[in-house]
Amino acid sequence: MSGLKMISPLLDHMIAEKELSDSNGRSFYSLRNEMNGERFLLKRMCIPESDTRIRALILSGAYPDEKSVHEYYGRLVNDIQSELELAKKLSASGCYAGPIAWQSITADSGVGFELYILYPVSVCLSEYLSTNAMTGLRALNLGIDLCDALSVCREAGYLHQNLRPENVFFMPNGKFLLGDLGLTALEFLQYASIPEEYIGPYSAPEMSDIAATPNPTVDIYSLGMLLYRIYNGNHGPFEDESTNAAMADKLRLTGKPLPTPLYADYELAGIILKACAFSPDERYQTPEALKQALVLYMQRNAVSDTLIIPPIVADIDPVPLIDEEAEEEPIRMTDVDSLDENFKQSFAPDRSGAGDESVTETVEDADSEISSAVVPVPAQPTSESADPEADPDQLDLDGFLSSISEYIEDSDELPSDESEPSDDAVESVPDAPAEPSRDYVDAISEEPDESEEPEKKKSRLLVFSVVAALLVGIALLGYFLLNWYFVEVSELKAVSSTPNQIIVELVTDDSVDYFNVTCSDAYGNTYAAIRSGKQYCFNDLRENTSYTISVETEGYHSFSAAAPSLTESTAEYTTISNMSVTRLNSDGDVLLSFEHKGPVPAQWSLSYAKADGTDSHTYHFDGESYQINGLELYETYIFTLSDTDGCFMGGENEYHYNVLPIITTSNLKVADISGTDVHLTWDCGENVPSSWTVTCTADGMEDIALTTDHPEATVALPDLTNDYLFSVFAAGMEKEETLLLNASPIIVSDLSAQADADGNIIVSWNAPAGEPVGGWCISYCLKYGLLSEGKPTASLVLCPADGSNSVTISHLPSNAAYEFTLIALDADNGYCTIYGTNTTEFVTPESVAFDGYNLLPAAPYADGYATSQQIGLWKKPDKDEWDFRDLVTGLRTVFSTDEQIAFCVEIESCGVSTDTVHLMYVLRDGDGHVISVDQRELVWDSIWFERRHCGTVPMPVQTDTEGNATVLTGGFTFELYINGKLLAAKGFTIE
Repeated sequence: MSGLKMISPLLDHMIAEKELSDSNGRSFYSLRNEMNGERFLLKRMCIPESDTRIRALILSGAYPDEKSVHEYYGRLVNDIQSELELAKKLSASGCYAGPIAWQSITADSGVGFELYILYPVSVCLSEYLSTNAMTGLRALNLGIDLCDALSVCREAGYLHQNLRPENVFFMPNGKFLLGDLGLTALEFLQYASIPEEYIGPYSAPEMSDIAATPNPTVDIYSLGMLLYRIYNGNHGPFEDESTNAAMADKLRLTGKPLPTPLYADYELAGIILKACAFSPDERYQTPEALKQALVLYMQRNAVSDTLIIPPIVADIDPVPLIDEEAEEEPIRMTDVDSLDENFKQSFAPDRSGAGDESVTETVEDADSEISSAVVPVPAQPTSESADPEADPDQLDLDGFLSSISEYIEDSDELPSDESEPSDDAVESVPDAPAEPSRDYVDAISEEPDESEEPEKKKSRLLVFSVVAALLVGIALLGYFLLNWYFVEVSELKAVSSTPNQIIVELVTDDSVDYFNVTCSDAYGNTYAAIRSGKQYCFNDLRENTSYTISVETEGYHSFSAAAPSLTESTAEYTTISNMSVTRLNSDGDVLLSFEHKGPVPAQWSLSYAKADGTDSHTYHFDGESYQINGLELYETYIFTLSDTDGCFMGGENEYHYNVLPIITTSNLKVADISGTDVHLTWDCGENVPSSWTVTCTADGMEDIALTTDHPEATVALPDLTNDYLFSVFAAGMEKEETLLLNASPIIVSDLSAQADADGNIIVSWNAPAGEPVGGWCISYCLKYGLLSEGKPTASLVLCPADGSNSVTISHLPSNAAYEFTLIALDADNGYCTIYGTNTTEFVTPESVAFDGYNLLPAAPYADGYATSQQIGLWKKPDKDEWDFRDLVTGLRTVFSTDEQIAFCVEIESCGVSTDTVHLMYVLRDGDGHVISVDQRELVWDSIWFERRHCGTVPMPVQTDTEGNATVLTGGFTFELYINGKLLAAKGFTIE
């Protein structure tokens, strides 16, 4: 067969039986699976249909070379395959002829593709009409079925633009389905274009304008035009002997009112003409409205299954048939008077001397002829004329009854009980001699004839024989009627019903071979049964539909009572959708969930097993989700929602799931950008996969994909002028981790911190690309600091607007771990995203003792109240105003969590000054980490009162995200700094 390749795996085990058609790069084939004998329809599409298209695209300048043309047709094939996927989903509704499978290969020339699409066995409407005459009932069923198909498309969000006879398919169950290509999304209908190949004699007039966009009624117009042609003798409007199809179609496009279809009554013609209205506003606006009009028409009118176009009958006298075997006439008495006299003389001897014998013999011959003529025997069928498949017990009832009728009708010719012969018998006796002798006459008159007594006995015997035969015949007839001819069904009962099947049972004492059980719907479609014993199974029915089950007799049988019938409805499917399996926190634990439409069972039945069929389980549950625990890792399981409680599952009620360990990733970021190379890093959870897949997508760019064994990857970009979306995925992740890199990003590198000679911290960085509109700032916080509302307290320092990329931070405590973060500000002082290294850590230098303003430390306290240090700790006095004089007794180093701590620092002397100095209270934990800093600006002279400085020690308190405060316990150190230099320190404990 021309151009057909038995590609694998689509056409494995297939045998091409016949090429059905081949034109314009589209060819159809009939295939058969040699393994199971199942037949399929194969459509082969050449894209493009010829190499001329390829040369035209290059010569016109649309594409520079064959590679670009091949990529163009590749995108076209992808669009077609997406539409095939949609058609396959629509086929689940039972109204759309979707494909079974498909496969594309590169054309032999290397440019373009060949697309092979496998469909179920069906006959397109154009082929069906070429070999079958359409009836009124079937045509209306066609319209209703296609309305259902268009409604299904719209429910899915699509419109079919290419409704024509080639895209309508007649299925073996008598239903018409819509199929093939031609779907477009209703959401983007105003932006859709109309392919040139969709424009034809069935398309709406507005579609002939190449600049027009389709409207939501073009499919209804095409359906109406399809019905118009069926009811117009397979001719379009305006077609006649003087107007060809092309000219008639031009008249259709001008808006001229369409003539009434020839074979449609006024009501049906009105429905068809409204569907084919020139203005879209005057048509039916939805398929449901057109369907309702057709259904109401069927209800108001007696729609029969007669031909729409009456057959042509020729007025010619029939040729008489020649009876090859002449019918044998019944035996009749000879009319003696009509015989030739010479024949009578030669046939009968001289009777002058034997008159008695001649009369007796003649009467006996006449009696025998009457006997053979009056008693009929029904003719038995010969072996040549009998039906070889007929029941041998069946009799020729019509022949038998007709013979009995003939017998009764001729019974008035039977001889009576008296001895007088019939007129026919007398006429058949030869005449006596003209002048008989006296002796002859006396012998007859005086002496009785010895033949009279036997003649009377024969007549009576004949009557008795006929009556006996009649009684026997009546008895046989009664037995025949009661035991064979009349049959009875005591009950026709429903056994079971599913969405596409009904099983009924005959309750009868007669043979089931005497009956034929059929099923029909409201549209007149009939369905044959598969019999098993006395049960009859009807398949391929529609869900949630009422059917009438009827019983008829086969052969010559008849019902003795009314013929039984039964009305039964098929069940409705419970349609399952969006079935999914979500992993829970533990490996092997999943949650199955789904959505449904239709009847709800009392409990759902869930079965699952490994792909090899082992480890199977069944559970019953309520609700729309169920948790399954303990699945084996690296195994594939099949989950199935099964029929239960009279509810039948349909739709997507099966789900395949591969159990993998839980893989988590976080903190996906751009660690560095060098030129146009972007280095990504991310964190991995407890389970480490064998590899990650990193993908980069952007508009106008082919996707970049790479695989890495480590949680990092470097992606080479063409430039940094586009927005790029990076994603990281590994088997076992619930969803991919994504990161958006905006166009012209702000890139930072070499962020660092260092201390100068005065103990100040200088933070600097480089910005090779990008500059924030709002400038830079530095956020810094203690690495081990106390938490405020669940996070460390940070301080911000704005960078100078002099264009330098550095900032100086002063007055930080000694030996403190800080974390510095560079922030880019936008015009509204919001944060911009920074790529590269924008965070660094730094530990401040060791402490330096404060010795300014001629300060001298105090001597140890006297009278046993002081230690060797010049700082002491007390419990804070219980009053708002207090000074060192309230701290006479109670010097301590251990406190409780509900006590506040006071301190006092004493000096020997210092210089007088009105300078503003930076005073800082620092608290360290037992490990020496600075956990809090309390700082303020004061005048030097205001710090001291009689050479002493008092205050409150900051408590180690941290708050969670809910505002709950907690005082930490343990060992701590309180330090006092002036201008960043240590003045005094004291350790204490909180219990």
